[in-house]
Amino acid sequence: MVLLRRWLSGSTYIFGGSKCCVLNILSLVLLSLGLGLLVAAIVGTFNHEYDYTRRIIGESVEAVPISLSDVKNLRGDIISVQVDKSNSPLWILSGKWRIDDLGENNTTNASSLKLNANITMVGTNGTGGHKHRLINFTLTNLTFSNRLAIMNGSASLETTDNEKLGMPALIMNIPITAKIENLRTISIDIDKKMSNHHFAETPIFGSVVRRASD
Repeated sequence: MVLLRRWLSGSTYIFGGSKCCVLNILSLVLLSLGLGLLVAAIVGTFNHEYDYTRRIIGESVEAVPISLSDVKNLRGDIISVQVDKSNSPLWILSGKWRIDDLGENNTTNASSLKLNANITMVGTNGTGGHKHRLINFTLTNLTFSNRLAIMNGSASLETTDNEKLGMPALIMNIPITAKIENLRTISIDIDKKMSNHHFAETPIFGSVVRRASD
């Protein structure tokens, strides 16, 4: 306590003068502020609960409706598990998909959009591996609802090892519905009747990676 009183009073017992005492007090204050800012930065890096700047920016971006220009030339990965009516997993799917814009300087006409996909399927037990291709896509309708884009059309479905699967090697004009949400995910629903429920009861899901032109 004696030392503390002398320190606070600016005694030369510790610092050698009142000026030295004031400087050291200021140094301690600045050091405390610096440490406080450092701790706040570290906490902010790993915990964004109170990071209102990120929240406001994220919400403002996702509040903007998507349009035709956003959908053009998207591509991504297929990452999906197909389940049956009892929600039991049957197939594990992987692959690539892309939306090509075959129109030149096309800004308003969506008919030139082409959806293509390469799909690898394997049973959940590791057997029955085979591949599919979606080609020759023809768009019949494209609608937007805020952050959702819905593409309706038809395509050709190619299948390898089709005889083992009891499927035709090529199914033409099979109805397709693709939904893109928030420019982050895609679901591709292939007509169940024409595909003989080969893709089970759920759409094929995937992620959006980037534009094909990037």
